[in-house]
Amino acid sequence: MERCIIVRLKAGVLPVALETGRFKNIPIKERTYKVCETNVTEDEYHFLFKCKKLKPERKVMFREVKEICDIAHTNCGEKLKIMLSPEYVKTTARHILNMFEKRRTIMYQNV
Repeated sequence: MERCIIVRLKAGVLPVALETGRFKNIPIKERTYKVCETNVTEDEYHFLFKCKKLKPERKVMFREVKEICDIAHTNCGEKLKIMLSPEYVKTTARHILNMFEKRRTIMYQNV
């Protein structure tokens, strides 16, 4: 499962609204993020780096990576490059899976 989530991330096909909406012919502006209710398009960037509801999980992920290298002062693109490097990819994958689990819980708690 960890390997699969990283392949999806690298291929740009994580199951976020930007991607899943394409298969349902939903206009891009309507592929919004339902988790943090910010009304922005749900894409990989928002999911990994900006969602307020996933901030605690993101902090843990960054803290684990930061224990090995300093990523505090790098931009999101550089952070992602570091997080997907061989030394950190398993840790990153585990945390992304946890973030998706929390996302699913939030999205479907009122259904």
